[in-house]
Amino acid sequence: MDMIESIRQLQEDYYNENSKKPTIEDLIKEKNITYYIPIKWLTMIFSGGICQLCKNPEGITHTYTLNYKCNYGDDKNGFIVCGKDECNFYIKTYRDKLYNALHNTKKWQELLVKRANNIFVSVTRSNGIIENNWSLCTNNEKKVAVYDIVITFILCCKNKNIILPSEIFEYIYNYLIYSYNDDIYLSFENMLNREDKLSITRLVRIFKGDLCKKIPFDLL
Repeated sequence: MDMIESIRQLQEDYYNENSKKPTIEDLIKEKNITYYIPIKWLTMIFSGGICQLCKNPEGITHTYTLNYKCNYGDDKNGFIVCGKDECNFYIKTYRDKLYNALHNTKKWQELLVKRANNIFVSVTRSNGIIENNWSLCTNNEKKVAVYDIVITFILCCKNKNIILPSEIFEYIYNYLIYSYNDDIYLSFENMLNREDKLSITRLVRIFKGDLCKKIPFDLL
């Protein structure tokens, strides 16, 4: 099979995988992602002629890393599109929706509070034992807990007779927690569910000393 035929076959496979994707309007309206675009390994990519989203690619190939918000620099999983503006806009919207749908959940807010205050998380091992001493960050990345910062701030205000409304302290506390957002090792991976349908699993890496595990987001 020559190069041209290889590109043609690859493009046909890409298009068939995503031929029933929702319109960009429907994608924007969705509160939760119900359609999953397959993740590709972003190495040895043809310079043109392929796109995961359209039938007739144009221009130079563009790639988008999926786990761009995770502190995992060598991650090569993501999406491949052509040079069309609409294809690039669609895949960026899709990727943002994956994160936004997660960041608006109560579970994510709980993880932010635990990360910001260095609170350990629980893990159920394969033998059924529950361990309560796993961290959302590596040991050498621990920062001063947000709780300690706020208490120090309150004590300083009291010492200087500075009176601030409680809303100001709440705002500062929430802002500090939000600043820990990118310190959580979040990643997305394509997996088959029990019905053999493709879905994207949300995983969080947790640590205990030199040990590291990837746990499904909903189990933390």
